[in-house]
Amino acid sequence: MDDMDRRTENRRMVEKYLESLGADITGFASAQSYNRIFGIRSGSEHPDYYIKGAKTLIVVGVKIADSIMDNLTGTKDPHSHNLKNYLLHYAYDKLDEIAASASKYIERSGYDAYPIQARSEIREKGYLWSYFSHKKAAIAAGLGYAGKSSIIITKKFGTRVRLGTIITDMDMETDEPKDKTPGKVCGSCRICIDACPVNALGFDEAGKRTLIDPVKCQNHMDYCQCALCQGICPIGRKIAEKRRNFLINRE
Repeated sequence: MDDMDRRTENRRMVEKYLESLGADITGFASAQSYNRIFGIRSGSEHPDYYIKGAKTLIVVGVKIADSIMDNLTGTKDPHSHNLKNYLLHYAYDKLDEIAASASKYIERSGYDAYPIQARSEIREKGYLWSYFSHKKAAIAAGLGYAGKSSIIITKKFGTRVRLGTIITDMDMETDEPKDKTPGKVCGSCRICIDACPVNALGFDEAGKRTLIDPVKCQNHMDYCQCALCQGICPIGRKIAEKRRNFLINRE
């Protein structure tokens, strides 16, 4: 088996296993390409920080239930309460379980793999942040673009996903990265920005930069699991509606 065939077979094997664990979407990024796109040279966002000689970033996503996303209002109500528990006790736990199991699977094939925790739990200066950006990894893995709110917009589910990442020295066939420019697929839409209950979002159209007041956003997230910018995105809503129409027409 030549190197190209081995890379393809490695990906096929891991992708199939991830699907068996419940992953809704998967993407594969070259570590070299990821570093180049985002100008990463060192630190906790560099794949070599986790595994020396890392070759591949495997990004895994689980879909969030459309019915929860559709009912978000940006206020403290049963819907935001349900979303908080859904994320904490299903989405993040599911992603961590998938990443940990897949890492063991890769190890059994003779390689190293490092599962990076799906949730952010580092609070400094009044807001949560993480050592590693799953969003950047997802863009490098071709899974989606950054919306004007900075949330990843995927082709399959729009904004309605949560992400996790596995770093490995297993060489695999990888996907073409998406454009990293925020707002690339948003056009003139700014529904998420205008809907923010605490005016924490903005977008610099000239510089193509997302503007976020992280403390305002975090304070409101502490009050209620808002995520309105994620639920209200028209792309995610259209995909959900298309799915429903398909099921109705099939019946």
